This record gives sequence, C-alpha cells and structure tokens, in this order.
Amino acid sequence: MDKITARLTAKAAVDALSVRDRFAFSAVISEKTLEYIKQLGAKSVFIYMSKSGEVSTVALISALFAEGIKVYIPKLCGEGTMLITEISPDTQYVLNSFGIAEAPSAGIEFYADVNVLPVVAFDKAGNRCGHGKGYYDRYLAGATGVNIALAFSAQQVDFIECGPHDVKPKCIITEKGIIE
Repeated sequence: MDKITARLTAKAAVDALSVRDRFAFSAVISEKTLEYIKQLGAKSVFIYMSKSGEVSTVALISALFAEGIKVYIPKLCGEGTMLITEISPDTQYVLNSFGIAEAPSAGIEFYADVNVLPVVAFDKAGNRCGHGKGYYDRYLAGATGVNIALAFSAQQVDFIECGPHDVKPKCIITEKGIIE
C-alpha cells in the first residue's frame, strides 16, 4: 500500500475510535512503553509531543520525569530540520507552525538513549509512516539510540511501501502488545 493510502486508512480507523478508547489505549501504551524504556536502562528519551489522532504522550512524559529520566522533545528549525530541546515539568510551551507544543529554548544536536516516534500507519513487518514531512527520518539518520514507535492497533495496515530513507523502529508498542 502506498503511504498516502496507508495514512488515509489509518487516520479513518483512529477517527472511528471513541475518545474514551483513545484515552484508555494511550494509558496502556504509556505503561508498556515506560517498562520497555526502564528495561533498556535509558537515561535519556527523545519523545514526540502528541497531537490529536496520536497516542498521547502526556502521561508517559510525566512518568519519565518521575523516574529521573531526562526528556527531550522536537524543535523545528527551518524547512525540514529538527533538533531537540530538554524539557522539565516546569517547561512553558509555545506552538510551532504545525500547532505542536515546543519548548521556546534553542534546539541542540543531541542523541538520546531512546527515541519515541509518532505513527500515522504501520504494518505487521514493523514499518511505519509518519505525517510525510520526513523530519524524523532525517533526524534519526544520525541517531544512535533505540527507536520505538507508539500506535493504536487500529493504525495497522497490511503493507506499507517504504523507501531507503525510511527509518524502521526496533519495535512498535500498541495497546495489544509489542511488535518487534
């Protein structure tokens, strides 16, 4: 399935989920993800700031702070470029051009122990596609950490056509389990 069709199919499936289910599934996914990160012994995590239609990362970010793990989020820096910024529980956010929360501080080039990626669609082979701008693929080309992706099981499609630049995560964590 081409990426455009995969995105449309998966977005329709997420839209069909109730708000209550998305909230409950996000909580389960957050718990599984925290355990996975702790098993890896990670001291730093780069994680997306969730928006509508994505697995919520709000509770997971709070749990990472409680565990004493350093948390970094994306910072868009010009067309197609993404750096990261460290956040704390006291961080005040601003919205970027896509309406996603960012820290107002300047971005840095740093690679965390674990990179938590957003998903629009994924397949049973563990391939993922995001929103189609390539920010994460370009950033992760130089990253050294473990890449994991968070998704609702409803976002799974049969097959996604991927290119050589597409970064495949080590695993995709859903409310139903971990796909490696």
